[in-house]
Amino acid sequence: MRWALFLLFFSLSANNGFAQIVMGIRPPSPSVELKNTSDSGHCNKLKIIFKTPDADTVKISIREDSAGVPGKWHTNRSNPRAVDADYKGLKEHLDYDFQIEAINKYGKTLSPIFTRHSCH
Repeated sequence: MRWALFLLFFSLSANNGFAQIVMGIRPPSPSVELKNTSDSGHCNKLKIIFKTPDADTVKISIREDSAGVPGKWHTNRSNPRAVDADYKGLKEHLDYDFQIEAINKYGKTLSPIFTRHSCH
């Protein structure tokens, strides 16, 4: 029989002399959608729309991918109530990879990597 492993975190706190168990879980994997917001068939602007329920911190990472060789990730922090991010000045001949990280006091989760493909 196979057993599923669940990561649950427990802590004890005192409340009026009684011990209380507090349980928490890390945030679910963020959902992400990419939208081209450029004009006239260009692809130098992009809007990332994401959902990160139960996150205290959100990190958005981007990297250039030139001829199949990924570059270094660059990360921005975001307000956990944010639902989108705009990127401008993207090079049209390069692919760009994006990934969202949702973090709370119990752990972190990553979205899958999403790619904006070059338009040339």
